[in-house]
Amino acid sequence: MTDAVAPDMAEGQGGLTMNWLGRWARWQFASAQGLVVLWMIVAFGALAGVAIWHFYRSPILASAEVQALFASSSVIAYLPALLLLRDSRSDLAEGPRVYLSLATLATLGALASLAYVDANSAAPYLRGSRLGAAVPIILITGFFAYLAASFLPRILNAARFAAYDRERRDQRRAELEAQARAKAQSQSDAFGRVVAPDAPVVPTDAEETIVETRDAEAMGALIATVTVLLIGGLAYVAGDGAALSLQTRFGLVLCFCVIGLFAAVVFVDALAEAAPVRSLANGLEWVARRFYWLAAFYDWVDTILVRISAHVAGMGHRSMAMRYLTLAGSLAALCVMGWYLPAPYGLIPTFFVFVLAISVSRLWSWVEEDRALAAMTEYRTTAPYRMDFREDFRDETLLGFIFVFLAAPIAMMQAHNGAVFGPDLFSNAEGRSFGDWFGFFGIELAKAIPIVDWAEIYGVETSSDMIAIHGAASRHAIFLARVMVDLVLIASLAQAIGVWTRNRQQKELYRNRHISRLDPFVERVELARAIRGTKSSSADGAADFDLTRLRLNAFVDFRRYLDTQLRQIYGSTRNSDTRAFIEAIAKQRNLQLSHPIELAIGTAEGSKDEEILFRTFHLALREHDENVRYIEPDDLYRILTGIRTTQGLHAFKREVVHTMCRIAEPSETVELLSGLAGGEKGEKFQYAKDHMIKAIGLVTRRMSDVAEVQRVRAEVRRIARLRNAPSQPAVRSALRTIDESLRRLGVKVRRRSDDEE
Repeated sequence: MTDAVAPDMAEGQGGLTMNWLGRWARWQFASAQGLVVLWMIVAFGALAGVAIWHFYRSPILASAEVQALFASSSVIAYLPALLLLRDSRSDLAEGPRVYLSLATLATLGALASLAYVDANSAAPYLRGSRLGAAVPIILITGFFAYLAASFLPRILNAARFAAYDRERRDQRRAELEAQARAKAQSQSDAFGRVVAPDAPVVPTDAEETIVETRDAEAMGALIATVTVLLIGGLAYVAGDGAALSLQTRFGLVLCFCVIGLFAAVVFVDALAEAAPVRSLANGLEWVARRFYWLAAFYDWVDTILVRISAHVAGMGHRSMAMRYLTLAGSLAALCVMGWYLPAPYGLIPTFFVFVLAISVSRLWSWVEEDRALAAMTEYRTTAPYRMDFREDFRDETLLGFIFVFLAAPIAMMQAHNGAVFGPDLFSNAEGRSFGDWFGFFGIELAKAIPIVDWAEIYGVETSSDMIAIHGAASRHAIFLARVMVDLVLIASLAQAIGVWTRNRQQKELYRNRHISRLDPFVERVELARAIRGTKSSSADGAADFDLTRLRLNAFVDFRRYLDTQLRQIYGSTRNSDTRAFIEAIAKQRNLQLSHPIELAIGTAEGSKDEEILFRTFHLALREHDENVRYIEPDDLYRILTGIRTTQGLHAFKREVVHTMCRIAEPSETVELLSGLAGGEKGEKFQYAKDHMIKAIGLVTRRMSDVAEVQRVRAEVRRIARLRNAPSQPAVRSALRTIDESLRRLGVKVRRRSDDEE
């Protein structure tokens, strides 16, 4: 007979039922997922009940208004189904899964198709040609409810990833501070006295620099805001604003505010770094410090664009194909909706196009700023990077701007047909096709090319049958469109030139031996170019490299590249040519290369970079399975110990535990996992402890010694009594598995209910 871990619980079938019901009730009513499932069930039940009542009792859905309301109300059941596709908080390190993006893309595609079919039908529903006056309003409301339902799960998922990134950065900062305190404790001053880690810090010039930077940022934000307001005021006066109606003024003010906000966000950093602005901030400290809130507001908007909106656009995906599919699919569907929805409702999806495209552009800016910071700090992992060096998002930004140029004429058409700025915004604009509007916008775009206003210089004029400007309101609309285009072109052009210049300077500095490595993006491109330029085939068909060609100016000479970086590239890539190229360099330099498992351990115990950790571990698994280099159980233990406080690695930790169970002896697996499954120095997260204790139970199936299995059972009971123990359901599951192993070995074990042990 065995002792019970929870002897106060009821025994028998009744106890089993009560325990199962209790766990179900906690999941259903206390967890977010359970509440969403309950919401979906209730909503589907209510809709099904209405439909059943209509068909079998009383036709309550007889009128067109009620039918439209019923169809629109179906979104309350569809939204929770999408919410269930959000990523689990325990698996965020591997990036977003594809299910939510694909489901919401399908929804956006269905909405775009609906708008297209309705606009081209003889009696469209959304325009009120077929049914009563109230029906189109109800259907339009339902349409935008589904549009909101397509983006809300993405937004919530993006917020979840943003919170995870913030917690990860905070955790990393805390670890670095702890290391600094430990280092300070071991250091002595000039007189041999130990320096206390919590000793008061004497103010330095760095603190004054921080204050000066905040003043400059506030002054830059103030200058940007005042500049936008002055430009808007001058445009209003120049366009004869006195003749505008109240409706027109309201619409123009709203557009000026939105575009001005984006302009300020884009240029406020550049203004803050300008020497005249810093000098002005120093001279007007009182004014600058009264506008800290303005700089903080612009920074908050910028953060929302990058952390939330860019993720909604698909930039969180690790796969390039999914990033392009999510971005292009979303923007294309929004453009179709913008063109075919009744005016002026199409302005809403076109506004989303502008926001998503600018968000991706701002994400690219953040990455480039981190690249500059990495170069200044010599690529130290302790530098305060805001983003990961995973992608540079340049191509995604350009793709987004393509849709901006498509959405701008759509917005003009919607503003004209919807009389947003008053009637007759443009002349010759009634019933025009998309080609006509795009041609008109193209002419205005040519006039808006920065610096070179060739259309005015050479007197280029449009024909009389083309869409044309009509009155002050249309001038303001064209002005806003030009501002948007100039904002996009100037910011992108300036950034592209800066990136090109920095890349060229990096390679020049490396050739002159001022730096020993390149940033990850330049490194990736130049390494591929060097491999292509030096590769040849040997007699046996294997790759051979003529490393002497690296002396040419066309290539970066990787023969003197930083040792640690060469080892990391070698240990984290599956590309055979890259590995062979680095092996050739290592042979020439007598450089000892690292195996993937060594890099995985170093990453787990050091930087904890998830992408490198995943790549190196999976390469190590492949080498193990191909008998190239075996993984030792202690290697896996060191990886698990290194990431025991790191969140978002549910699937990865489960894979490491599974690998340990596969390659290690059962007794060794129990010994290694016991120290992590509970106790003060054990795994931090409950899901990992539960999986480890269950794995301890499962390895007993490979044991043939009764005494050894009984020792494992005693060890599980000991772990269950620890302070940081696994959950009782996980412990009971492990004990049941162990008891099954004992029965298999001929030991009589009393069958017990799920409430025992």
